[in-house]
Amino acid sequence: MWHLQKITLGSILVVVVYIFVGSLDISEYQSHHRATDVVSGSQEFLTSATIKRWPLGEAWLVDMIDRSHERVWISVYSFTLPSLRESLARAQDRGVDVRVILEKFPFWNTSINWETEAFLKTNTIPLHQSGEKQFAFMHAKYALIDMNWIIETANWTRASFSTNREFFILGTDTAILQNLATIFENDFSGKIGHSQDVRLLAGPTNARERIIDFLELSETTVDIYASSFSDKELLTTISELCQEGKTIRILLADYEDGDSPLENHNCIRAYKMNKPLHAKVIIRDKKSAFVWSFNFTENSLENNREVWIFISWEITKSISESFESDWKLREVALR
Repeated sequence: MWHLQKITLGSILVVVVYIFVGSLDISEYQSHHRATDVVSGSQEFLTSATIKRWPLGEAWLVDMIDRSHERVWISVYSFTLPSLRESLARAQDRGVDVRVILEKFPFWNTSINWETEAFLKTNTIPLHQSGEKQFAFMHAKYALIDMNWIIETANWTRASFSTNREFFILGTDTAILQNLATIFENDFSGKIGHSQDVRLLAGPTNARERIIDFLELSETTVDIYASSFSDKELLTTISELCQEGKTIRILLADYEDGDSPLENHNCIRAYKMNKPLHAKVIIRDKKSAFVWSFNFTENSLENNREVWIFISWEITKSISESFESDWKLREVALR
């Protein structure tokens, strides 16, 4: 029993030390990153892509990997699904260029990726895990499979493909593909990749400015999926829009505990969703949207690697329809 206690205490100390050391490097990281290669906030949108949404299972993604013949590059925060791990190993055996970027210490569950780490190393699949001087958390979720790309709100976990509200944007736009490939290669080598396409945002560079610019162009409505929402500046922005007469609706995850900052903004309509919500989306005027991996928190905006895409027209229509359906089933008001 004492041996087990020592192991547990040691694990806790490792996590505490990691968090402390990481916090020492955040100011250095911010000053380095925020000063580099900022993309213009011009409003341009992706207009052609496919949306996949819950419930869908992972078979379609396993099939895409099994049909790959050149490249499978994955960046994901949490990765636990055996079926997806095994598809990567099969691709590796066929001679496909398989690489994975994975968070080393996911928040609140530092061991969640250990089994996948061991699997990748056993199968000699190249793996990169960010150090704190690169990003606070490697939270981006995207994949490059041959000439296809996927930008998603989901982790590669059972809940993401079975119970959570998630969105997957699938496309073949070559400019987006090239940008994601450049970002991936830089991040994989321990550097910091940047987007050169205004439709694609590789956070945290220019993240807050782009989101605020996007919100302030709303004419009538702003609908938001948010698993959490605490960033003060974004709260101020949507509160001002609400006071101007814009309709602001927010669906939050039901695991939000305690008081929410949204409770102090009386004209904003905010509800906890009655089924698991992990999607992160802003829909503006039902015509354009911003789909991303980040949470509406200061750390996501300022410190994490996140990847987001601006979409419009028919792609947005699909997500907006999902929001309307979910809004009708909303459960608990914040006030």
